[in-house]
Amino acid sequence: MVRDIIHWNSMGGQLLDAFNREMEGLADRLQDPESWNDPAPTFAPRTDVLETDKSFEIDIELPGMTAEDFEIEFHEGKLTVSGERAKRVAEEGQTLRRVERQHGKFRRVFSLGSDIDSENVSANYENGVLTVVVPKTPEIQPKKIKVKVN
Repeated sequence: MVRDIIHWNSMGGQLLDAFNREMEGLADRLQDPESWNDPAPTFAPRTDVLETDKSFEIDIELPGMTAEDFEIEFHEGKLTVSGERAKRVAEEGQTLRRVERQHGKFRRVFSLGSDIDSENVSANYENGVLTVVVPKTPEIQPKKIKVKVN
């Protein structure tokens, strides 16, 4: 009798990854009440959000996609990135033995506040990573105050 050996750590990691993806999708939907009636997104791409004094930088992993496969919108302090990644389909004479890459529709919503310079939001897509830079308005950037000594 032959058995496939799957180490618990590798299986546990996969389960934890799946759980984390589901929780990220739930958190996104809770931030965006308009999406509550929509069917749940198929996946939530991995994302990093970096904040500086002058801007937010959002990096979203979207490998295998083109710029035409997703949309970026900014409205009322919320940045929304949505799109769809096509499912891999076996061609004639091929058999897919394993499919781990996520596919389907996605929608990520980031609440950034209202003090955003929405006219200067920029986006760049390179090497499968979408980078969106959302500048803050000058009024909310920290101002250094010099202390006078008497």
